[in-house]
Amino acid sequence: MTLRTLNARNVTPLTLGAAARNPFDPRRYAGVMHDPRVLLDPATDAVRKLARRGYTLDVSALEKLFSGRNAAIQRGDDARAESKRVAQSVKGASAEERPALVERARELKAVVAAADDEQKALDAELQELLLGIPNLISDEAPDGTSEADAELVRVWGEQPEIAEPRDHIDIGEGLGILDLAPPRSSQARGSRCCAGRARSWSGRWRTTSSTSPRPTGTPSTRCPRWSTGPR
Repeated sequence: MTLRTLNARNVTPLTLGAAARNPFDPRRYAGVMHDPRVLLDPATDAVRKLARRGYTLDVSALEKLFSGRNAAIQRGDDARAESKRVAQSVKGASAEERPALVERARELKAVVAAADDEQKALDAELQELLLGIPNLISDEAPDGTSEADAELVRVWGEQPEIAEPRDHIDIGEGLGILDLAPPRSSQARGSRCCAGRARSWSGRWRTTSSTSPRPTGTPSTRCPRWSTGPR
């Protein structure tokens, strides 16, 4: 059985410079699976798609955080631009004009600091909200909560008829290539992990796992993991 869903969006890490302050640069959302602009776009139909997963998207809260963060960025950029102009004016100002320009430069510095602090706070709230939103699913994916609700898309080849099928764990242990006996299996990381056994070039069996390094000159092995859901 096959379920098809949309993959989460991966974005590049945030870089320094003007792009770090650009609200339309996707690198601002490093580590976040969703772009708020996509969720707020009516063409995405995010509210309906997320409702199929039992999640209610608070569009007003998302839009408020996103617009507030963008406004803080704009205020900071405007203050920085004016601060540069004031700094150039101070150089050619007279003795009477200089005190007022210096005072204005101090005010703009405070505005920039306040805008940056507000932006950081709204960024943290926005990221927390986005990280709690599940992936958008494709319209082709059927509704359901378990493998029993999956739809059979296609079958490749002929399915063999086995009178008494055996579990793959029993087969692996019988062949001596899996070792689920404690304590080695309990030391593996993750659920349903086991230690693999591989024959070295010297002909001796050795026990390996995902956390053990692979010695030079021996076959590559890894700790197998199995998905509990439909593929």
